[in-house]
Amino acid sequence: MQGDWAKAEDAFYRGVTESPRDARLHGGLALIAIHDKDWTRAIGHGRQASALPGASVEVHNNLGWALEQDDKPAEALRAYIAAFHLDPTRPQPIAHLVRLGEVPRLPDEEEGPLTALGTLERLELYEHLAGFVQAEPPGNTFRGAYIWAMERGAPWGRVAGWLLEQGVKKDRDVLEVLAQRDEHLGQAVLSGILLGEREAIQEALGSLDGIQLVGPEDTLPDFDGEPGEDGVPYLVVRLMADEDRAQIPIQRTHAGVVLSFLVSVMDQFGETSGLAMTIDPAAHLGPRRVWLVNPISEVEVIGTWEVEEIDGTPVENVPVPDGRTVRANSVLAGFPGVDADSLRAALEEGGLGEAAKPLDEGGAVIFDADLVGKIDGWRNFLGRVSKWLPEGEQSFVVWRSGGEEQLAILARDGARFLKLVPSWPEDQDDLDLPIAAEVQLLGRALFQAPRSGRLMGVKRS
Repeated sequence: MQGDWAKAEDAFYRGVTESPRDARLHGGLALIAIHDKDWTRAIGHGRQASALPGASVEVHNNLGWALEQDDKPAEALRAYIAAFHLDPTRPQPIAHLVRLGEVPRLPDEEEGPLTALGTLERLELYEHLAGFVQAEPPGNTFRGAYIWAMERGAPWGRVAGWLLEQGVKKDRDVLEVLAQRDEHLGQAVLSGILLGEREAIQEALGSLDGIQLVGPEDTLPDFDGEPGEDGVPYLVVRLMADEDRAQIPIQRTHAGVVLSFLVSVMDQFGETSGLAMTIDPAAHLGPRRVWLVNPISEVEVIGTWEVEEIDGTPVENVPVPDGRTVRANSVLAGFPGVDADSLRAALEEGGLGEAAKPLDEGGAVIFDADLVGKIDGWRNFLGRVSKWLPEGEQSFVVWRSGGEEQLAILARDGARFLKLVPSWPEDQDDLDLPIAAEVQLLGRALFQAPRSGRLMGVKRS
């Protein structure tokens, strides 16, 4: 620990003389050799250590590293796999396996690619880990996430590999890194239908702080503040007269908190209860999604984009943004080869100085898609800058006008302006889900409804 490798080596050798079958001591000598980049010696001690009882994850992991440096990739892979099986919660061997293109897999897991967690699964994992990291120190492992995966039958190796790819290195990182991916849930526009016994819905939701119930004819309250602050509820639910269902009117709130509320009481609404709810990112740009939930299942359908001309004519063979959400107030628009001064001058001439700023080195603009109030000025800026692009270069720019997201394709011969329309993904056309058919149909209908521009955009004076 003090960095005195010579004395450490001497101490390990004295230890081996007294306890030649202690894997920790041979492992220590292997570590010394790794520090010296003496791969032959590191492999020798590492193999001795790994063959002894009590060989740790570190012993196998270090042996794998030494073998890899000595150009023995097949043996290195076996050492990393042994380290993973010894303790599947340790991130180091998982990281090496993923780096080498090997998906970590426990003995009873099926083969397959890395398994990405959907939003609903991530929210469930957050809830599990939040209590876990409070109850005991998280350490440099995935122990809490591993327990969660085992309890729900998730393919742990494939999930763990995906977590590593997201930049997660331990349990506490799960909360920090994945929360950034789900940031849009904190600013989302919701609408939905809740099916269940009317009296049970009223009793269960009425007992929860953070939910406000209104009657069929009541005017929706207008709150001054953010959900969860100063008495503002997270969710307003409209009870329907003489019907076993309730409506979630269009409102802007924290989608993750709302789901946690509803899932916690869903089993009280009756065996045939269900929830269909749409989520549109408000402070972000991104496609619509639908959550379908019943007392035993949760399913998320994430929409894709279709492209149309401004007049509504479908457009084929146009690259569209992927499903990731992007902060609306910091969208990166690329203009390769255009210097910062030219971009700055064009923005100021178009009256867009408050909405967009060029990068100091030029070639791009960071713009606020919620502050582009003068759409004509923005279009004129894009049309002008497109003529400055090098021959053969194209730039794709997305912004939002109310509830509609728009796409500009810029090239030297001009700018083409299109609109992005939320589309139900083709691979979800035939849903075979443990969710009532009525809930699925309601979800599909909600998905097809127009997006509300009234609540889109970041609230500011």
